[in-house]
Amino acid sequence: MPGLSWIGNANELGAAYAADGYSRVNGFGVLLTTWGVGELSALNGVAGAYAERIPLLHIIGSPPTIQAKKRLPIHHSFADGDFGVYKRISEPVSTVMEEISETGQADTIDHVLRCALQDRRPAYLSIPTDMVFREISGAPLLFPLVEQSRGPISPLDEEIARRILTYIEAAQCPVIIADVRVRQYGCSEALSKLLDTLQLPTFDTPLSKGLVDETAPSFMGTYIGASSNPEVASRLGEADLVVRFGYLETDSNTGGFSAKIDPHKLIDLNVKQVQFFDGPEQSVSMMIHILEHLSAHVSRCPISKQAPVFDSRNNIVSNTDSDSMITQPHLWAKISQFLKPNDVVICDTGTASFGVTDIRLPRDSKLLSQMLYNSIGWSVGAAVGAAKALQEQTIGKLPRRLIIIVGDGALQTTVQELSTLLRIRASNVIIIVLNNDGYTIERALHGAFRQYNDIMPWNYSRLLKDFGADQNERNSIVAKTAKDVQCAFDDFTASSTQSIMLLEVYLARCDYPRILSKLGQVSRERNSYGYAPEYNN
Repeated sequence: MPGLSWIGNANELGAAYAADGYSRVNGFGVLLTTWGVGELSALNGVAGAYAERIPLLHIIGSPPTIQAKKRLPIHHSFADGDFGVYKRISEPVSTVMEEISETGQADTIDHVLRCALQDRRPAYLSIPTDMVFREISGAPLLFPLVEQSRGPISPLDEEIARRILTYIEAAQCPVIIADVRVRQYGCSEALSKLLDTLQLPTFDTPLSKGLVDETAPSFMGTYIGASSNPEVASRLGEADLVVRFGYLETDSNTGGFSAKIDPHKLIDLNVKQVQFFDGPEQSVSMMIHILEHLSAHVSRCPISKQAPVFDSRNNIVSNTDSDSMITQPHLWAKISQFLKPNDVVICDTGTASFGVTDIRLPRDSKLLSQMLYNSIGWSVGAAVGAAKALQEQTIGKLPRRLIIIVGDGALQTTVQELSTLLRIRASNVIIIVLNNDGYTIERALHGAFRQYNDIMPWNYSRLLKDFGADQNERNSIVAKTAKDVQCAFDDFTASSTQSIMLLEVYLARCDYPRILSKLGQVSRERNSYGYAPEYNN
């Protein structure tokens, strides 16, 4: 069918990750699996999309309707005649579940698509194999799919927006925290417009990293509770008013639940509620309506006093000429300098996702990470979908640069998808493998020298050629020092990027990014008497 491409991943989990990555770039992804064994293999990737609120459609090719009616003990089943068991397993991670069992149910397809887009979560559609060849009317395809309404606007929305602006006007040093639910609920553009107008000091969080323009003078840094950069914590502490949009409380988003803000100076606007200071929560129609009202009022009546804006440049150590082994601070300094506007950066769970949190992203770049669900290996599969989406956005031209940062342990779980990247002829792709000899994030949190955090060492610099890349092309580099990394990045910048390049960086086993090191201390202390006991009472 015109406009659709079949990819064909190495396995179903990789396909789910790829659909997730494609959706994050182009807005919606689709994966197809077989009934039972295939859909269960994909389930972890679908669950991640559900947790992170990524809209996609999971289509299952199920057995013929006659076999289900007769409850036959067929292959891929438990031989007990229960054809609905796999559907029930997927139910908790699907916003809607439907099956096409009659030709008159074609409108069900539109229904599941609308639900996935509206709820920004995976939808499940089962199609028995005998239904595939039934003819249905193509008339609905003549009209675009119209999403459901965002919901009615409450008369109180404008009043709440005015009240928020009144408090901002009265404050001496107001600041804004932009959190992940802004992105999850489709409010990114509305918030960006508001921030451009207000020009107030703004912070993001680990889960919302990349949501705001980090090159803007008003960007203060990433707030992670006790794991925050001291300058970030100090600047936030000086505020006499904190307006927070789209807050999501999770351990990875709050520095192990240490992000405590004085409720007497906090206005919290979330998806469908707002709380002024320590007062009761009030219902609102939707967060996006309040953001739009705020922008409209500020445009008509600009606030007369803006809070002072600080210089928020990163103070990350750089040591270009060092011949000693590269360290995490040096590496992330190099990566920060290497990134450029319009890059798409995919960071895996672990040292990659914690390391990137401390650097400043270039303007118009896009960061993809899975900091909530945290399934290691996600980045490699997601890169397949992201690369395909970028190809489609720039047909006939070199796509935006795609940079994948993944640890050695994570890469080993989904390494087959490197072959899929090669097969779809992905270009302008750079893979940075952090070779730190095992599961470094687990070493930081749950035992630095435990045997279960060890892995088999691989020759990562050979992977691309082993998977079929051009044997005559120099597509992989090994770096052990800061100078090596700088030379590799210089080489990548100067050379043609029509292909996939890989940089293997050797790091010490227990060298942790700054944030992970601090979070590890919190975790080890809490694990001695039960993790986050205040949430377990």
